[in-house]
Amino acid sequence: MTPVKLYGRPGSPQAHAIRDFLYRSDVPFEWIEHEKDTPVCVFSDGTRLEMTLHNSEQQLIEKALQEAAGRVSGPSGAAARLGVPASTLESKIKRFKIDKFRYRVGND
Repeated sequence: MTPVKLYGRPGSPQAHAIRDFLYRSDVPFEWIEHEKDTPVCVFSDGTRLEMTLHNSEQQLIEKALQEAAGRVSGPSGAAARLGVPASTLESKIKRFKIDKFRYRVGND
């Protein structure tokens, strides 16, 4: 019988209840402590889902900035194109260290 793999955060009451239930039921399982940095999904090439999402989000932001000529806010800005508030997009631009000014028209 293949054991059940369980992922849980340390100290979680729900996780402990599930683990106790499996012990009492004699169900074989493997318990894996889930910390913040534990990858939830790893592809066969070693790429973590978190990294893939991070890269995809950054590429979408850069594409929206390019299409909006570096403008973040306003009806034709990158935030409107992405469907997020301008303040949220500004935070993400800062977090990803994207130079929004390089997308401005006339910037060489």
